Amino acid sequence: MRFSIQEDPRTPKDVYNWRVYLSAIVAGCGALLFGYDSAFIGSLLSLPSFRRQFGLDTLSTKEYADTSANIVSIFQAGCFFGVIFAYPWGERFGRRSVIAGAAVLFVVGSIIQLVSRSLAPFYLSRVLNGLAVGGITIAEIAPPAIRGQLIGFYEVAYQVAALLGFWHMSPKGDSQWMVPVSIQLIPGGLLFIGTFFIPESPRQLAKRGNYPKALTSLSWLRNLPQDHSYVNEELFQIRQQIEHETMGLAGQKSGARRLFVAQVKELGKKGIYNRLIVGSLLMLYQNATGINASSTIFKSIGVTGTNAGLFATGIYGVVKLVSSLIFLLFLIDRVGRRLPLLIGGTASCLCLYYIGAYIKIANPQPVAGATPDSAGISAIAMLYIFVIFYCASINGIAWIYNGELFPTNIRGLCAVVTTCFQWIGQFAITRATPYMFESFKSYGPFLFFGSCTLVGTTWVYFFIKETKGVSLEDMDKLWGYDRSATNGGREVNDGERKEVREDEEAKSMSMSSSSDAWEKEQEERVEGSKMEA
Repeated sequence: MRFSIQEDPRTPKDVYNWRVYLSAIVAGCGALLFGYDSAFIGSLLSLPSFRRQFGLDTLSTKEYADTSANIVSIFQAGCFFGVIFAYPWGERFGRRSVIAGAAVLFVVGSIIQLVSRSLAPFYLSRVLNGLAVGGITIAEIAPPAIRGQLIGFYEVAYQVAALLGFWHMSPKGDSQWMVPVSIQLIPGGLLFIGTFFIPESPRQLAKRGNYPKALTSLSWLRNLPQDHSYVNEELFQIRQQIEHETMGLAGQKSGARRLFVAQVKELGKKGIYNRLIVGSLLMLYQNATGINASSTIFKSIGVTGTNAGLFATGIYGVVKLVSSLIFLLFLIDRVGRRLPLLIGGTASCLCLYYIGAYIKIANPQPVAGATPDSAGISAIAMLYIFVIFYCASINGIAWIYNGELFPTNIRGLCAVVTTCFQWIGQFAITRATPYMFESFKSYGPFLFFGSCTLVGTTWVYFFIKETKGVSLEDMDKLWGYDRSATNGGREVNDGERKEVREDEEAKSMSMSSSSDAWEKEQEERVEGSKMEA
């Protein structure tokens, strides 16, 4: 069994090497922070020792719903602002510094959480941990043939950490809640250490005008010498693309402020705003399936007791992990993005409707020590089937799709917008879920999430384009963006458009010459190998 890589026959084998995977894994370790935190917090709220320490055991049902919603959702609020703050920092100092800073902030938040004995500092720690989550480096270091796999490492890391969060140790006393809290220090420390072993993104270095370091970084990632024609061709394409985009945005080389204003204006242009809308809605759709309401879902089906609930949720985490591993590591770059979204969305919708219908008809009542009947067991099985199809579709594809959707010059700004919609969606669902199961009839949330999934799948059919194997520089053509039609944020006349297109043709011929030289070099190597044989 191996990774399924659809290789470009013109690409040297050395490009698909351990270095690019290592960089992706380290950057994807940022998901360890998010994955573990999002999983263990639900289990933490169910532990008697935690409830006793923070006074949750004395609250009424409504007060507990308010407090638990606050504890969970304040993390997503921190994530929202963390994305906004990380963007200018990353543009100024680079993506790697953002990852290192996030790791330090997460460790600080985890320490505060560990020493907290009241809700106020615990809330603060949750905000700090939320601020720490972010990063968009992976898509920029990945060859197109394995870009989906490398971005998929982020989702796999998330699922591994979530699994650990579901299955943490549960000793007695205060250690029951302090052990899982302290475990957060491990991924934060690993992420910080890992930043010393990866280079800055070549595209980010080139965007800041540091082409010598960009060449060094690209050469290291591709495992090829700096004078290799493949490395020089790729860097040439990156440079031409960035310079052309920058000139197209601001009309001339200009300061950071003017360029930022031009970037904001660029978001409103045809071929850009439609991508931004699609990416943002995809993030909202990911959360509208109700995937983050697992602990409440099992209780509504009839699974009762702290141990039984944690066990069922733990199995749920195992299924998510295995499904994500199989899809993201072996299928994503073979089957693409659009087809899994359609199949997974349809199946997920049917599963949610089935569970809702079961609860409506059977009306299972939580009884301590009771075992679900055959219909209840089938409903639980349907929930696991739901998560399999979810993980094989919208779960990872939402991040992959947004990671490869936008031009280099505005990718960071677009990532801020789409990721903010991700956290808005999570915040809304985590805040609303306790109230939905308290106020609605228990089958209502399943019908709601199923209907949201149905609407999302229908939307995918009409608006999602396939991006498998499409280079980041060719994405404009797929979405109908004519870069030659604008200059410095204004419409150009026919004469100016002709000049721009002639310039593009000249650049294309130059890149073609570089490509021909590389092909000739490869042919000479093959002939030399034959002669030696």
